[in-house]
Amino acid sequence: MGTDLLGYSFCGVGFLSLLCSFDNVNSLLVKYLPFISKFPDLAFQIFGAVLILLGVFLISGKSKKTKTLVEVPIYQGNQVVGYRRQK
Repeated sequence: MGTDLLGYSFCGVGFLSLLCSFDNVNSLLVKYLPFISKFPDLAFQIFGAVLILLGVFLISGKSKKTKTLVEVPIYQGNQVVGYRRQK
């Protein structure tokens, strides 16, 4: 669950970064955060795209550990004669 929340956060920040590349949004944000005007629009677009891709990667679960197989015993009477793997 922690990686999902982190992934959604990265996607949100990435979309905000992409919005900063538009002049209308950038002019509004410069009033509150004047250091934003120092960065070119291409930097916001690249940074936003990287964050969105990272967030999607975390959300999709590819970074999570692979599921381990569970071994279930096979009984013949009271004796265990083998194990069967289940997902």
